[in-house]
Amino acid sequence: MRPRAADSTDYFTACIRYQTRQAAKLTEQIHTTAPDEPHLLELRRRLFTAQQKKFTAMYSRGDALAVLLPEFTSLSYSFLRNWQPDADSSSSYADALRFASLTVLFGADATMREAVRRRISDSLTDALLCAEIPVPDPASLRHGEFRLLAEAAQQRRAEQLCAYMEIWYHRDRYDPWYSSHGLNEDCGKWSFAAAAIAKRYAIPDAALRDDPHYPYELAHFVP
Repeated sequence: MRPRAADSTDYFTACIRYQTRQAAKLTEQIHTTAPDEPHLLELRRRLFTAQQKKFTAMYSRGDALAVLLPEFTSLSYSFLRNWQPDADSSSSYADALRFASLTVLFGADATMREAVRRRISDSLTDALLCAEIPVPDPASLRHGEFRLLAEAAQQRRAEQLCAYMEIWYHRDRYDPWYSSHGLNEDCGKWSFAAAAIAKRYAIPDAALRDDPHYPYELAHFVP
């Protein structure tokens, strides 16, 4: 359920402009940074994050999914070019899972899904992105907070999907993505992963239709 109030639209428009400026600044820094500089990878990660925040703010503003589809294509190439894994960072993994989930929700082709899968390579994203991998293994996940999602995929039960959504907002409310409201950093709070699991495994999600953080429209989008 995406907000339609005028004040929400104005806020997310400002957020989009802010993230666009951030991405432009980071792009300039990358162009002037030597390839062997240690912080270049971090600049690239931050660039992708800014671009993904802009995209999320566009979704939160209520932009039509048909308008977002070419934007998602551009974001896909940014992910492959700029996102870098960081084994010690749960936020880096969360960024990757958000994008992998969008890859499912926007119906990316098999070539793109495989390229993304190889960049991330863990049990949950492997199962989301590869049809030959039937279900994720909850015990093998590097980040245990996503085990409930993996269990929902295994058992294809709406109850587990709803249970995940109940804990998701409170667990993630201190995520840097969402804890800076008023600074054009809060781009909208959506559990794209829950929607991607529902879509990938055909889990009934009618009970989540009016959940303010579940992207129901996107879960049922057919590109």
